[in-house]
Amino acid sequence: QVNSWNYWRHPWLLGDELKPVFTAYARLRYRLLPYLYSVAWDAHTTGMPMMRAMPLEFPEDRQTFSLIRQYMLGPALLVGAFTKCLYLPEGEWFDFWTGQKATGPKTFEPSVPSDRGGPLFVRAGSMIPTGGDMDYVGQKPDDELTVHVYAGADGRFVLYEDDGQTFEFERGAFRTTEIRQTNGGGRLSVEVAAAVGSFPGAPARRKVQFQVFGVPRPSRVHLDGVPVQTGAEGPSVAWCWDEATQSLTVRAGERDVNAKTTLSVE
Repeated sequence: QVNSWNYWRHPWLLGDELKPVFTAYARLRYRLLPYLYSVAWDAHTTGMPMMRAMPLEFPEDRQTFSLIRQYMLGPALLVGAFTKCLYLPEGEWFDFWTGQKATGPKTFEPSVPSDRGGPLFVRAGSMIPTGGDMDYVGQKPDDELTVHVYAGADGRFVLYEDDGQTFEFERGAFRTTEIRQTNGGGRLSVEVAAAVGSFPGAPARRKVQFQVFGVPRPSRVHLDGVPVQTGAEGPSVAWCWDEATQSLTVRAGERDVNAKTTLSVE
Protein backbone atom coordinates (compact mmCIF):
# COMPACT_ATOMS: atom_id res chain seq x y z
CA GLN A 1 0.00 0.00 0.00
CA VAL A 2 1.28 3.45 -0.95
CA ASN A 3 -1.07 6.01 0.58
CA SER A 4 -0.47 9.75 0.79
CA TRP A 5 -0.76 9.77 4.57
CA ASN A 6 1.11 6.49 5.15
CA TYR A 7 4.47 8.05 4.37
CA TRP A 8 6.34 5.19 6.03
CA ARG A 9 5.16 2.92 3.21
CA HIS A 10 6.76 5.00 0.47
CA PRO A 11 9.31 3.00 -1.55
CA TRP A 12 12.31 5.14 -0.67
CA LEU A 13 11.74 4.29 3.00
CA LEU A 14 11.62 0.53 2.43
CA GLY A 15 14.51 -1.76 3.19
CA ASP A 16 16.79 -2.76 0.33
CA GLU A 17 15.29 -6.26 0.23
CA LEU A 18 11.80 -4.83 -0.49
CA LYS A 19 12.72 -2.32 -3.19
CA PRO A 20 12.90 -4.95 -5.99
CA VAL A 21 9.44 -6.16 -4.95
CA PHE A 22 8.01 -2.66 -5.16
CA THR A 23 9.71 -2.08 -8.51
CA ALA A 24 8.30 -5.32 -9.93
CA TYR A 25 4.75 -4.41 -8.92
CA ALA A 26 5.05 -0.82 -10.11
CA ARG A 27 6.14 -2.02 -13.56
CA LEU A 28 3.43 -4.68 -13.59
CA ARG A 29 0.80 -2.05 -12.83
CA TYR A 30 1.79 0.04 -15.84
CA ARG A 31 1.89 -3.00 -18.12
CA LEU A 32 -1.58 -3.97 -16.92
CA LEU A 33 -3.11 -0.55 -17.61
CA PRO A 34 -5.02 -1.67 -20.74
CA TYR A 35 -6.63 -4.44 -18.68
CA LEU A 36 -7.23 -2.31 -15.58
CA TYR A 37 -8.66 0.61 -17.57
CA SER A 38 -11.04 -1.75 -19.35
CA VAL A 39 -12.14 -3.29 -16.05
CA ALA A 40 -12.68 0.23 -14.67
CA TRP A 41 -14.89 1.02 -17.69
CA ASP A 42 -16.87 -2.15 -17.00
CA ALA A 43 -17.33 -1.03 -13.39
CA HIS A 44 -18.52 2.38 -14.62
CA THR A 45 -21.07 0.92 -17.03
CA THR A 46 -22.31 -2.16 -15.15
CA GLY A 47 -21.57 -1.52 -11.47
CA MET A 48 -19.45 -4.67 -11.21
CA PRO A 49 -16.49 -3.60 -9.03
CA MET A 50 -12.87 -3.90 -10.12
CA MET A 51 -11.92 -5.67 -6.88
CA ARG A 52 -14.41 -8.48 -6.39
CA ALA A 53 -14.96 -10.53 -3.25
CA MET A 54 -14.72 -14.21 -4.09
CA PRO A 55 -18.44 -14.96 -3.45
CA LEU A 56 -19.37 -12.22 -5.93
CA GLU A 57 -17.53 -14.01 -8.73
CA PHE A 58 -18.28 -17.56 -7.50
CA PRO A 59 -21.69 -17.37 -5.76
CA GLU A 60 -22.33 -21.13 -6.03
CA ASP A 61 -19.07 -22.08 -4.29
CA ARG A 62 -19.64 -22.03 -0.54
CA GLN A 63 -15.90 -22.44 0.07
CA THR A 64 -15.46 -18.82 -1.05
CA PHE A 65 -17.87 -17.34 1.50
CA SER A 66 -15.30 -16.96 4.30
CA LEU A 67 -12.27 -15.99 2.21
CA ILE A 68 -11.01 -12.56 3.29
CA ARG A 69 -7.40 -12.71 2.10
CA GLN A 70 -7.95 -13.18 -1.61
CA TYR A 71 -10.04 -11.48 -4.26
CA MET A 72 -10.61 -11.26 -8.00
CA LEU A 73 -9.16 -8.23 -9.79
CA GLY A 74 -11.51 -8.02 -12.74
CA PRO A 75 -12.74 -11.27 -14.28
CA ALA A 76 -9.29 -12.82 -14.83
CA LEU A 77 -6.87 -12.27 -11.94
CA LEU A 78 -7.05 -13.98 -8.56
CA VAL A 79 -4.94 -12.10 -6.00
CA GLY A 80 -3.73 -13.45 -2.66
CA ALA A 81 -3.40 -10.62 -0.12
CA PHE A 82 -1.23 -11.07 2.98
CA THR A 83 -1.47 -14.83 2.75
CA LYS A 84 0.56 -17.82 1.59
CA CYS A 85 -2.47 -20.09 1.39
CA LEU A 86 -4.83 -19.81 -1.57
CA TYR A 87 -8.12 -21.37 -2.59
CA LEU A 88 -8.74 -22.04 -6.29
CA PRO A 89 -12.39 -22.48 -7.29
CA GLU A 90 -13.35 -25.22 -9.73
CA GLY A 91 -11.66 -25.11 -13.12
CA GLU A 92 -8.24 -24.59 -14.63
CA TRP A 93 -5.95 -21.81 -13.38
CA PHE A 94 -2.49 -20.54 -14.26
CA ASP A 95 0.20 -19.20 -11.96
CA PHE A 96 0.83 -15.69 -13.30
CA TRP A 97 4.45 -15.72 -12.14
CA THR A 98 5.48 -19.09 -13.59
CA GLY A 99 2.84 -20.05 -16.15
CA GLN A 100 2.28 -23.40 -14.42
CA LYS A 101 -1.23 -24.85 -14.53
CA ALA A 102 -3.30 -25.81 -11.48
CA THR A 103 -6.75 -27.34 -11.16
CA GLY A 104 -9.41 -26.41 -8.62
CA PRO A 105 -11.16 -26.74 -6.36
CA LYS A 106 -8.27 -26.95 -3.94
CA THR A 107 -6.57 -25.10 -1.12
CA PHE A 108 -2.77 -25.02 -1.20
CA GLU A 109 0.35 -22.93 -0.67
CA PRO A 110 1.76 -21.97 -4.08
CA SER A 111 5.44 -21.16 -4.34
CA VAL A 112 6.06 -17.46 -4.95
CA PRO A 113 9.26 -15.95 -6.42
CA SER A 114 11.38 -14.11 -3.86
CA ASP A 115 10.88 -10.76 -5.59
CA ARG A 116 7.08 -11.01 -5.53
CA GLY A 117 4.72 -10.21 -2.70
CA GLY A 118 2.24 -13.05 -2.95
CA PRO A 119 0.32 -15.49 -5.13
CA LEU A 120 -1.33 -14.35 -8.37
CA PHE A 121 -3.37 -16.67 -10.59
CA VAL A 122 -5.30 -16.35 -13.86
CA ARG A 123 -8.53 -18.13 -14.74
CA ALA A 124 -8.45 -20.32 -17.87
CA GLY A 125 -10.34 -18.73 -20.74
CA SER A 126 -9.03 -15.27 -19.87
CA MET A 127 -7.42 -12.74 -22.18
CA ILE A 128 -5.36 -9.99 -20.55
CA PRO A 129 -4.29 -7.08 -22.79
CA THR A 130 -1.08 -5.37 -21.67
CA GLY A 131 1.07 -2.47 -22.80
CA GLY A 132 4.78 -1.73 -22.65
CA ASP A 133 6.99 -0.78 -19.72
CA MET A 134 6.49 2.82 -18.59
CA ASP A 135 7.53 5.00 -15.68
CA TYR A 136 4.33 7.06 -15.86
CA VAL A 137 1.09 7.19 -17.84
CA GLY A 138 1.59 8.68 -21.29
CA GLN A 139 5.37 8.26 -21.33
CA LYS A 140 5.12 6.23 -24.55
CA PRO A 141 2.54 6.07 -27.35
CA ASP A 142 -0.13 3.40 -27.02
CA ASP A 143 0.98 1.70 -30.21
CA GLU A 144 1.91 -1.71 -28.77
CA LEU A 145 -0.42 -4.38 -27.45
CA THR A 146 0.32 -7.81 -26.04
CA VAL A 147 -2.63 -10.15 -25.54
CA HIS A 148 -1.95 -12.79 -22.88
CA VAL A 149 -4.15 -15.77 -23.68
CA TYR A 150 -4.85 -18.43 -21.06
CA ALA A 151 -6.29 -21.39 -22.96
CA GLY A 152 -8.53 -24.16 -21.69
CA ALA A 153 -11.96 -22.54 -21.88
CA ASP A 154 -13.80 -20.24 -24.24
CA GLY A 155 -13.66 -16.60 -23.18
CA ARG A 156 -14.32 -12.99 -24.09
CA PHE A 157 -12.85 -9.63 -23.07
CA VAL A 158 -13.56 -6.09 -24.27
CA LEU A 159 -10.61 -3.70 -24.47
CA TYR A 160 -11.70 -0.12 -23.77
CA GLU A 161 -9.72 2.98 -24.78
CA ASP A 162 -10.20 6.75 -24.67
CA ASP A 163 -7.93 9.79 -24.54
CA GLY A 164 -7.33 9.27 -20.82
CA GLN A 165 -7.50 12.98 -20.07
CA THR A 166 -10.89 14.52 -20.84
CA PHE A 167 -14.57 13.75 -20.37
CA GLU A 168 -15.14 13.41 -24.10
CA PHE A 169 -15.90 9.72 -23.58
CA GLU A 170 -19.26 10.92 -22.23
CA ARG A 171 -19.95 12.19 -25.75
CA GLY A 172 -18.97 8.92 -27.37
CA ALA A 173 -15.26 9.58 -27.94
CA PHE A 174 -13.97 6.13 -27.05
CA ARG A 175 -13.07 2.84 -28.70
CA THR A 176 -13.79 -0.78 -27.84
CA THR A 177 -12.18 -3.93 -29.21
CA GLU A 178 -13.65 -7.35 -28.54
CA ILE A 179 -11.22 -10.24 -27.99
CA ARG A 180 -12.47 -13.84 -28.04
CA GLN A 181 -10.91 -17.27 -27.70
CA THR A 182 -12.39 -20.65 -28.57
CA ASN A 183 -10.89 -24.04 -27.75
CA GLY A 184 -11.69 -27.45 -29.20
CA GLY A 185 -10.48 -30.33 -31.33
CA GLY A 186 -6.82 -29.62 -30.58
CA ARG A 187 -7.13 -26.09 -31.89
CA LEU A 188 -7.07 -22.67 -30.23
CA SER A 189 -8.52 -19.68 -32.05
CA VAL A 190 -8.10 -16.09 -30.84
CA GLU A 191 -9.96 -13.31 -32.62
CA VAL A 192 -9.24 -9.62 -32.10
CA ALA A 193 -12.22 -7.90 -33.71
CA ALA A 194 -12.09 -4.65 -35.63
CA ALA A 195 -12.21 -1.68 -33.27
CA VAL A 196 -15.55 0.06 -32.80
CA GLY A 197 -15.55 3.85 -32.31
CA SER A 198 -12.66 6.29 -32.07
CA PHE A 199 -11.30 9.28 -30.18
CA PRO A 200 -8.81 12.08 -30.95
CA GLY A 201 -5.27 10.70 -30.99
CA ALA A 202 -6.32 7.06 -31.22
CA PRO A 203 -3.59 5.02 -32.97
CA ALA A 204 -4.78 3.60 -36.29
CA ARG A 205 -2.10 0.90 -36.30
CA ARG A 206 -0.26 -0.91 -33.53
CA LYS A 207 2.24 -3.70 -33.02
CA VAL A 208 0.43 -6.77 -31.75
CA GLN A 209 1.86 -9.78 -29.95
CA PHE A 210 0.18 -12.83 -28.44
CA GLN A 211 1.52 -14.80 -25.49
CA VAL A 212 -0.36 -18.07 -25.10
CA PHE A 213 -0.38 -20.36 -22.06
CA GLY A 214 -2.01 -23.76 -21.75
CA VAL A 215 -1.24 -25.19 -25.19
CA PRO A 216 1.42 -27.76 -26.18
CA ARG A 217 4.19 -26.80 -28.56
CA PRO A 218 2.27 -26.19 -31.81
CA SER A 219 2.75 -27.85 -35.15
CA ARG A 220 1.01 -25.06 -37.04
CA VAL A 221 0.38 -21.36 -36.36
CA HIS A 222 -1.67 -19.13 -38.67
CA LEU A 223 -2.47 -15.42 -38.70
CA ASP A 224 -5.55 -14.55 -40.74
CA GLY A 225 -5.18 -17.92 -42.47
CA VAL A 226 -1.54 -17.35 -43.43
CA PRO A 227 1.10 -19.77 -42.02
CA VAL A 228 3.54 -18.19 -39.56
CA GLN A 229 7.14 -19.38 -39.44
CA THR A 230 9.06 -20.04 -36.26
CA GLY A 231 11.88 -17.72 -35.22
CA ALA A 232 12.88 -16.10 -31.93
CA GLU A 233 14.63 -13.24 -33.72
CA GLY A 234 14.35 -11.61 -37.10
CA PRO A 235 10.99 -11.39 -38.87
CA SER A 236 8.35 -9.06 -37.47
CA VAL A 237 5.82 -11.90 -37.88
CA ALA A 238 6.97 -15.18 -36.31
CA TRP A 239 6.36 -17.51 -33.40
CA CYS A 240 8.63 -19.04 -30.75
CA TRP A 241 8.21 -21.55 -27.93
CA ASP A 242 9.47 -21.06 -24.37
CA GLU A 243 10.18 -24.39 -22.67
CA ALA A 244 10.65 -22.79 -19.24
CA THR A 245 7.14 -21.30 -19.08
CA GLN A 246 5.55 -23.71 -21.59
CA SER A 247 4.22 -20.69 -23.47
CA LEU A 248 3.89 -19.65 -27.10
CA THR A 249 4.77 -16.14 -28.27
CA VAL A 250 3.44 -14.96 -31.62
CA ARG A 251 4.62 -11.67 -33.07
CA ALA A 252 1.83 -10.46 -35.33
CA GLY A 253 3.61 -7.34 -36.58
CA GLU A 254 1.93 -3.99 -37.13
CA ARG A 255 -1.82 -4.34 -37.54
CA ASP A 256 -4.67 -2.08 -38.64
CA VAL A 257 -6.92 -1.67 -35.58
CA ASN A 258 -9.94 -1.32 -37.88
CA ALA A 259 -9.41 -4.82 -39.30
CA LYS A 260 -9.93 -8.18 -37.61
CA THR A 261 -6.91 -10.27 -36.62
CA THR A 262 -7.32 -14.02 -36.11
CA LEU A 263 -4.71 -16.31 -34.55
CA SER A 264 -5.02 -20.07 -34.99
CA VAL A 265 -2.83 -22.54 -33.07
CA GLU A 266 -2.79 -26.30 -33.68
